[in-house]
Amino acid sequence: MPITTYLKSLMPDGRSLGLFRILLGISFLYSLVIVKWSSIPDFWGSHPILPPDVMGNLSHGYSGISVFSFIHSDGFAYLFFSLAILSALFLTIGYYSTISAWLCLFFHWNIVQAYAAFSFGFDLFLFQILFWSCFLPLDSELAIRRVAKPILWGWFALVLILQITWIYFNTGLAKYGESWMGGYAVRNMLLDYWGSTDFGKSLSGNKVFYVTTTYLSLFVERFFPLLVFLKPSYKWPRLVLVLFLFLFHLSIMLSYHVGNFSLTGIAVAAFFIPGEWWDKLKIGLKNPMEISMNWPYDGWKKNAIKVFVIFATFIICQKNIFFILKYSSLKNNPKFQAKVQGLLKLDLPSPLHVSFFWQYWKMFAPNPPVRCGWIALEELRNDETVVEFFSKKAVVEKPAMLWKPGGLEYYFLMYARTFDLNDPREIKFKIFLKYWVKSKLGNLPQKELRNIFLTNYLFIIADQKSIANIPIKRQIISVETFLKLEDPKKN
Repeated sequence: MPITTYLKSLMPDGRSLGLFRILLGISFLYSLVIVKWSSIPDFWGSHPILPPDVMGNLSHGYSGISVFSFIHSDGFAYLFFSLAILSALFLTIGYYSTISAWLCLFFHWNIVQAYAAFSFGFDLFLFQILFWSCFLPLDSELAIRRVAKPILWGWFALVLILQITWIYFNTGLAKYGESWMGGYAVRNMLLDYWGSTDFGKSLSGNKVFYVTTTYLSLFVERFFPLLVFLKPSYKWPRLVLVLFLFLFHLSIMLSYHVGNFSLTGIAVAAFFIPGEWWDKLKIGLKNPMEISMNWPYDGWKKNAIKVFVIFATFIICQKNIFFILKYSSLKNNPKFQAKVQGLLKLDLPSPLHVSFFWQYWKMFAPNPPVRCGWIALEELRNDETVVEFFSKKAVVEKPAMLWKPGGLEYYFLMYARTFDLNDPREIKFKIFLKYWVKSKLGNLPQKELRNIFLTNYLFIIADQKSIANIPIKRQIISVETFLKLEDPKKN
């Protein structure tokens, strides 16, 4: 098979691109409305929990380019998010999809870049997929306004396919720990009180479920490149690929809180749906798409695009190869590491945090977090009783979760409680907790502050094989300790 014919056979079907666009738009809408809207004043408004200068110092300058570093206004933040929601709606329904996709990328980039030091995997996953989708004819099918003669420029689609392949392949290689090899990683994830849903907790005791899903995800992720790049005339690889991505992300969405990560993953599954599946459903092509392995435009524009795509492909591959050297089981081989230290020095620094330079796919690896539990603010009253600060419910001897945050605040606190607050390397989480405590306690007088404590309810799955009789420990810290923390110095 000629190489051009083979590359064209890897291209997505126009109907699959249309469904991919719809799901990608829904993923962004979920991120804006469900995850972030209620937290707008706390992270993008006139008085965010973390002041912009502190966030900038924690981000080593990465967040300074966001519009929210220059405009501090609740009204502007709500307007910015409203326009982002409108763009996401246009993308979802396929109205001027190319313009809508670029607008979504612009809004998403600024929103996430505003808290670059704490940006989450589900935000960066969406960015990587959305970025390259902007170069594709997303409105060729299943769109309110379809382009007249859609052209799929194959090299852009190939970069997106390559990016997706690296994401899942590297995630699989990073999972070499005891819980993944032993078949109980999914169980340990679902035992996380704050992270898992009620449905997820009910599945944590089902051995058939958690063993099967643990090994299946490990197997498919490690063989992901074969499933993508095997000759497309073989029907089973694409069947395994699409079904795995759909069921994998659907199960995560139902069992664990990961923002819009699962919705983006389901969009990726739609991207790979073969055209014959649509034909069997009798959903025909209304606007056949031309696939071209040439470059758009002529002259300097053509050369500029070619240089950009080649450079971006090089960076994506370089960053992912270096990821394997740093975070796969290869890192446990001292002799091998001694040989590659010089190579790792060639790693190109990222000019911005939210960009295709970011290729860090260490999700629940090498093991799921061993530090689990939740965080609470608790108040010691004059009658010697202790109550949870927000719910005002009495704190009893047996640890119980009496309050749970919402919006983006939930994810900040979920990540903060999985780190050792006594570890100086985790200074950014301690600084966040300092300002979070200040924002929640308002202007309480010093006398009352002395009676309020930040309690970290912690249980550690030290033995990945056994979850029996893991005690929940109270790690009680005076809020005054956090309020006295020094802010990070400007670099």
